[in-house]
Amino acid sequence: MHTFTKRVIPFFLISGLLQACSQKTEDSKSKAATPAPISVTVMEAQSETLPAQLELVGQTESPQDVEVRARISGLLVKQLFKEGAYVKAGQPLFEIEKSNYAITQAQAKAAVTQANASYIQAKREAVRQKELFAKQAVSKKEFEDAQTQEQLTHAALMQAQAALSQAELNLSYTTVKAPSTGITARAARSVGNLITANTADALLTTIVQINPIRARFSVTDNDLAQLSIPALNENALNDIELILPNGTTYAHKGKLNFLASQIDPALGTRTLRAEFSNPEMAVLPGQFVRVRLHSKTPRQVFLVPQVAVSQTDKGFLVFVTGKDKQATPRPVQVAEWIGTNWVITSGLHQGEQVVIDNLIKMRPGVPLAPKLLSKESPKKT
Repeated sequence: MHTFTKRVIPFFLISGLLQACSQKTEDSKSKAATPAPISVTVMEAQSETLPAQLELVGQTESPQDVEVRARISGLLVKQLFKEGAYVKAGQPLFEIEKSNYAITQAQAKAAVTQANASYIQAKREAVRQKELFAKQAVSKKEFEDAQTQEQLTHAALMQAQAALSQAELNLSYTTVKAPSTGITARAARSVGNLITANTADALLTTIVQINPIRARFSVTDNDLAQLSIPALNENALNDIELILPNGTTYAHKGKLNFLASQIDPALGTRTLRAEFSNPEMAVLPGQFVRVRLHSKTPRQVFLVPQVAVSQTDKGFLVFVTGKDKQATPRPVQVAEWIGTNWVITSGLHQGEQVVIDNLIKMRPGVPLAPKLLSKESPKKT
């Protein structure tokens, strides 16, 4: 009896120890299989009413790009402006040799004087012949010859005066003036060159008007849907903003001044143009800019920090968490940026908690330890 007891007790002790070790191992594996919650900051999504807006890529252009051409032939003797300078309409830019045109003008003046004297004499003679013919003191032929001579001298006078006007005009053309106000390009011809009118050599420079300045851009049907307007026109938009290449917003607001009457069949877009005041000449033609359109139609949106929005090959998404405190990916539709925030137009719901940090660790179903940032919406900057 005693011998049996001594043998059985050690067996039960060993069996109990093995079961305890097995339980500890299972508990350890269970703890290892459950990852620790990730500490994240979340914000509460709050709907806001904002006017619909849209940003598009555009390019600036001048309202007027004028070629300055010589209208007469001659030797270019002076350049009266600095290349790239601002000039006003009527300002002298170049001077062509005047001597030949001054001589021609003087000769034309002399011809007018002579023609005028001949006309006065012929007119007096015609009057005298008319009086004599009335008294039947001269023949009808003499009367008619006097009338004809008056008409011929009058025509000669008109011709001489026309020649004088042309000579004076040609002389004035020796001073080439700016046809419009704007910024000059480089001089196409140098002093000392022989200029030939009505040829390619006649181009002397160009003047680009930059105040006001225009921006040309295009919209698609999807763009119009984003603006929430049925038809695009001046009455559907508020002021238009210009975003410069350095990212700053241009100080002057613009207005729509052109809307294409048809859709480009190759691109499926409609061309628009806005005009902006440019008194400081800070914007130059040819710059690539962004044009921001503001619709008068309000929309309900969410403002979410840019860092909280991820872009995938299937679109944009954010991670949200609920009562289960797990990370849940949520596809969203985004519009434009406002300051450091994305504008979310759909995909979120009022009061949902959006994860705004530690996104690199986010995976669907990952447990979270959320900390609410604030009940206020992200600051609009």
